[in-house]
Amino acid sequence: MKRMMVMVAVALASVMALSATVEFLGVEVGGTLDVQDAKVREKVGVGEPVTVVLANEKFTYWQCDSKAPKGGYDEFGVMVSTNKAVLGVSASVNCPDEKTAAEKKGKIIAEFKAKYADRLSPDGGYALTVATGSDSATGKAYVEVDLETTAFKSTVARNNNLDK
Repeated sequence: MKRMMVMVAVALASVMALSATVEFLGVEVGGTLDVQDAKVREKVGVGEPVTVVLANEKFTYWQCDSKAPKGGYDEFGVMVSTNKAVLGVSASVNCPDEKTAAEKKGKIIAEFKAKYADRLSPDGGYALTVATGSDSATGKAYVEVDLETTAFKSTVARNNNLDK
């Protein structure tokens, strides 16, 4: 009987892990989103979808860029598969200097880890990348955040490595 209960618990945990999404700027990464629908795009705050083709991987998806700042970020984009699965959300926020950018980076990482620590790993199904940089033309600092499914991140990486 105990063995049966353990098997049921493991199966239930596996199903829950697969269905658990992560949210960024009101978009559920791992969920679904119909970016072909103008009302949906308006609700999310993004423009028309642009088709992106990863030629080496033979993979196509849509990218929608933000129409206005949201949630403290200056710009963001949503990547969605052609079957409406949200593959990732990327965003950036401008900072007055590199010190502020580094502090902002730390806060962003802490917030995501506090909320989604169990899902932000290869085993959890999602990857978080937070980086600082500076615009070469203006010298202004920024923080860039990418939250994506590990499968999508892997597909893009494979595609880009084939280009070399």
